[in-house]
Amino acid sequence: MASFRIFLAAPMSAFSSDEEYRLHREIVGRVCDYLERDGETKVYFAGRAIAGATDFDDPKAAFLADFHALIDCDLFVLYYPAPIRSSVLVEVGMAIGRGKPCLLVPARRDDLVFLLKQAENDEGAGEIPPIVIREFGDGGPSFEKLVSFIGEAVSSFAMAMR
Repeated sequence: MASFRIFLAAPMSAFSSDEEYRLHREIVGRVCDYLERDGETKVYFAGRAIAGATDFDDPKAAFLADFHALIDCDLFVLYYPAPIRSSVLVEVGMAIGRGKPCLLVPARRDDLVFLLKQAENDEGAGEIPPIVIREFGDGGPSFEKLVSFIGEAVSSFAMAMR
């Protein structure tokens, strides 16, 4: 059976401390491992190879790696725990421009930039791919919430692709 490929975008270099970066990296890494447990789902998350906030690649190499993984993905997932300046906002724009179904997971919808707040459409509309927004709320991010939202989206988008 063919694999299902997810591009999971999560802020990394924008966090104010290495401790904050490591907390979010751990949550997202656990989500990746959970999603890949079936052996058919593959998750690209650039943070897997970046242990700390000072361990980033050359920006050009990082851009190219992300770009190629984005081209190959079946589903784009944005984990956006706070309204921060991050490359994930470029990545979500690239995903929408390439017609990739998107799941946006902010703490609150209002944390998203203006155009993304308005972008939700479960079915897609003409040239715009399906975009779903699921808020994880003020209680903070958790492994359980992310797995639930992403698992639901993977099931929904995978069924639509068949």
